[in-house]
Amino acid sequence: MNASALFKKIRVKNVIGTLDIQVDDITTDSRTAKEGSLFVASKGYTVDSHKFCQNVVDQGCGIVVVNRELELKGNVTQVVVPDTLRVASLLAHELYE
Repeated sequence: MNASALFKKIRVKNVIGTLDIQVDDITTDSRTAKEGSLFVASKGYTVDSHKFCQNVVDQGCGIVVVNRELELKGNVTQVVVPDTLRVASLLAHELYE
């Protein structure tokens, strides 16, 4: 599914890059992110997975959902949203329905 279709009903703060990207799966686990993945970063009690965003880009992931703009190298789209975990569930519903 195209990322622009996934985010059609979702309120975003900012998009850095293009949403004209094919999304095949959604992951919150940086170890499984690959080309075609959309990675959703989140800040937990012990780990802030935003620190793994550069790793997922290096693994070929072309789009990341974050709660703040990051300095990332490479060809990646950042979608900044207020609540990444809430958005993850909405995106999963759209993609897998």
